[in-house]
Amino acid sequence: MTLSISQIRSWNLDALDNYAGSLGRGHDVFDSNVDIAHRIMDTATSDWSGSAATAAWDSATQQHAFGRDAVAIVGDAGRCVAAQSANLRYTRETLVSRVDDASADGFTVSDDGSVTATPASLASTDPRGVEARLEYHSWRIGTALTDVDETDASAARILTEITAAGTSLIDRKADFGIPDAASTTPSHHVRFDGQGAHDSDILAQSPGATPESEAAKQRLIAATTFTPEQQAQLAAGGPVVVDPEQLAYLREFYADTNLDELKNIGAGAEGFRTVNFPDANVPADARIPSALASGMFTVSNPNVTDGNGNAGSLDNLPPDVRRIFSDPAYSSQLQPGGYSTTVNVNHFDDSNALTDILRNADPATQSGSALSSALLDRSADLAPLQSQTSSSAPMRLVFDDDGQPVSNDELDSSLTKALDVATRDIPSNADFLTTPAHQDDVVNLFTREWNDDGRAVSGLTDWIGPDATNSNPAVAERAGASALALAHNLADNKGAYLDIAGLDNRSIGEVNPALTQSIGSAVTPYIGNLVGLEPDQTGTLGFENLDAYDDRFANAKSVIAIIDSDPHAAASFNANMLGAAGQLQGTFVETSMSGDIAAGSSQYAIYAGRVQALMDGALEEEAFNRTGHAAAAQQDIISRRGKTYDELGWLISGGAAMIPGFGPPTSVAVSMLGVELKDHVLGSPVEVPPAQLNFTDQSSASTTLLDYRLVQALDNAYGRKDFEQLNGFRVNGDPSESLGPVDLETLGLNGKFDSTLQDYLTFRGFNRDTFMTNMRDGLDDVG
Repeated sequence: MTLSISQIRSWNLDALDNYAGSLGRGHDVFDSNVDIAHRIMDTATSDWSGSAATAAWDSATQQHAFGRDAVAIVGDAGRCVAAQSANLRYTRETLVSRVDDASADGFTVSDDGSVTATPASLASTDPRGVEARLEYHSWRIGTALTDVDETDASAARILTEITAAGTSLIDRKADFGIPDAASTTPSHHVRFDGQGAHDSDILAQSPGATPESEAAKQRLIAATTFTPEQQAQLAAGGPVVVDPEQLAYLREFYADTNLDELKNIGAGAEGFRTVNFPDANVPADARIPSALASGMFTVSNPNVTDGNGNAGSLDNLPPDVRRIFSDPAYSSQLQPGGYSTTVNVNHFDDSNALTDILRNADPATQSGSALSSALLDRSADLAPLQSQTSSSAPMRLVFDDDGQPVSNDELDSSLTKALDVATRDIPSNADFLTTPAHQDDVVNLFTREWNDDGRAVSGLTDWIGPDATNSNPAVAERAGASALALAHNLADNKGAYLDIAGLDNRSIGEVNPALTQSIGSAVTPYIGNLVGLEPDQTGTLGFENLDAYDDRFANAKSVIAIIDSDPHAAASFNANMLGAAGQLQGTFVETSMSGDIAAGSSQYAIYAGRVQALMDGALEEEAFNRTGHAAAAQQDIISRRGKTYDELGWLISGGAAMIPGFGPPTSVAVSMLGVELKDHVLGSPVEVPPAQLNFTDQSSASTTLLDYRLVQALDNAYGRKDFEQLNGFRVNGDPSESLGPVDLETLGLNGKFDSTLQDYLTFRGFNRDTFMTNMRDGLDDVG
C-alpha cells in the first residue's frame, strides 16, 4: 500500500514510544511478580502437604511456566516496538525534510508525492533549470516514500508476528491449567464495583505506586476507552450506549473531586511507579493524563448513555469546573472619574488549568456538545476584551481573580487553548455557526486580533470544506447549512469584517489571515450555489439561496470581498471561481452542441458570467474599501488578479485534484493562463499597452481569449475538425493537434486570429452570439 504524505505526517509515533515504554515496564513488573508468586507458593507448600498441596504446587508450576513464556513475549514485544518506532521516525523525518526542500525551492508537492512546478519555481534563477530541479526533487521524494512504505510494511510484519506469538500462547493457556477469564468477568475485563470515588481519592493523594493505585489507574483507563466504532459514532454526533457500571464509575470519580485534585492526578502521573520497580527515573504512565481528560469528555457528553435513562452532562463535572461556565465570564467596573474601566476575568486560572487538562485527551475522543458549547460561549464572551492603555479614554485594564494584571497575550493564549478543545466537536461547531443567538458571538471570535493569525478559531470552519462532498447526506447537509449560515453572517456584518473597530479599521484578512483562508476554503465548494445553480447541479446539500432574486447578488459579493481581504485567500478562492467559470462555459458548449440549448443550457453561460462578475465586483469592493482611492484600488486589483491567475495555473497543473462542486479541472480553463496576456486580459491600463500589441482596446484581447477557450471546449468535447484557416494556429500546423498556446505574438501580430476563431465556431455549428448574449446577461445580473 502506498501511503500519502498527509498520512505519514499525522503518525503519532510518540504514542508508539509510550507503548514500547509501557511494555518494557510491564515486562519488568510481570517478570518480578511471576517469580514472587512462585516463591510464595514454594514457601506455602513447604509447611503444607497432602493431595491439595500437591495439586496447588503442580498448578503453580504450570502457571509459572506459562508466565515465563509470557514474560519473554512481552520483553520481545517492547524491544521490537521501540526499534520499529525508531525506524519509522527516521524514514518519516527524511521524507518530511525532502518535501520541505522541494517547497522551499518553489515546487508544489502533492499528497501522493508528485512534484509540480509553480510560478515561484519558474521564476527561480537557479542555474540547474526547472526540469532538472523537478526531476531531482521527484527522485528524492519518491525514494523517501518507498523507504517509508517498506519500513511500515516491515514494522507491520514484525508486530503481527509478535501478536501471533501472544495469541498462540493464549490459545495454549488451558495446557497450563489457566481458566478462560472471559467466562468469569465482564466483556470489558475490568470490574468497576462502585470504585469511582475511591479511585479519585487514591490517585489524587497517592502518586506512589501501590497495588491499590495501579488498580485505580486500570479502572480509569478502562472507563474512558471506546472502540473505534463508538468513537466514530460520537464524532458523527450520534449516541453510544455504555456499560451502566462504566458511566456510574465516571460520575462517581468526578463528582468526588475538584480542579486541584484533577491537576494533582495529571501532574502526579510523573510520580506513578510500577509495583516492585522503584527506579525514580521510570517515565510516567502517559495514559493517565489522557484518560483523565477523556473521562471528562465522556461524563459530560449527552450522547453517552447507559441505556437506563442516565446520560453525560455538565452536571457530572466537579462543582468548581461547572462554576467556570455558570458564572459570568467577566465583570467590569467604571472607576471614579470615568477615565478607566477595570475588567475582572472570572475563574481565569481555573479555566487555564481545565483546558490544560483537557488538551491531553485522546484526539479520537469527542469533547461532546455540552462541554464544547460551554467553552465556545465563554471564549466568545471574552474575545472582545483587550487591555487598552493608550491615551484614548476610557482605558481598559484586565485582571484575574487575584487582582493580577492579565496581558493581551495571556488572554489570547488562554482563549486559544479553550478553542483548541472546543472545536474538536463538529456538531457543536455547526450548532454555533447556525444558531441565530450566536451570530454576534461569531463576530466577536472572528474580529479579535489573534496572535496565531486565527488558526485556533479556524477550527470552527476548517471541517466544512472536506464535509461538503461527504457521501453521507446528513454530513454534507450539515456542512452546507453551516456554510450558508457563515455566508449570511459575513454578508450581514460586512462592515465589521472589513473595518474592524479598535484595530485601525483593518480587515479580517489583515488581522487574521489564517482564519480568512479557512473561511475561503469553507465557502469554495458552494461557488455554484452563490451564482444560482441548483443543488443537483453543484453536488452539494444544505446551501440554499444566499441572495433573493432581485438583490443582484449583493450578499455573495460581500462574502467574496471579505475573503479577498487576505491575498492568499483571494488568490485561491478566485482561482476556483475562474476554474468554475471555465467549466460552466465548457458545459454550455457541450449541451448546446448536443441540441440541449432549448432545455436550459443557456443558463450555464449566464452562470459563468455571474461568476466572473462577482469575482471582479468583489475585488473592486475590497480594494476600494482598503485603499480609499479609485486609482490605487485599480492598481491593487491588477496585482491581485495576476496572483489569482498564477494560482489557477497551479490548480490546473496538478495542485488540486478537483474544483469543489465542479469536478476535475479541465483544459477549458487552462487557456486562461497565458502568462504574457495575464495583465491585459485582467485589466491593465489601456493607455500603457506593450508596444507589440495591436489591439485597440482591452475588449479585443478579452474577446479573442474567450473565443480561444470556446474552440478548445468544443474540440475537447466533440473532437477536432479540419479547418484550413485555423490549422496554421494548431501545434505543428497539424489539424489533429490542439491549438497552440495563446501568446502575444499569436494575438498581437495576426489580426485575423479572432475572426478565424469565430469562423471556426460557425463552421462547427456553434451559436456564438447566443453564448455572448447569455454571458452578458449573467454579467448584468450582478450589481
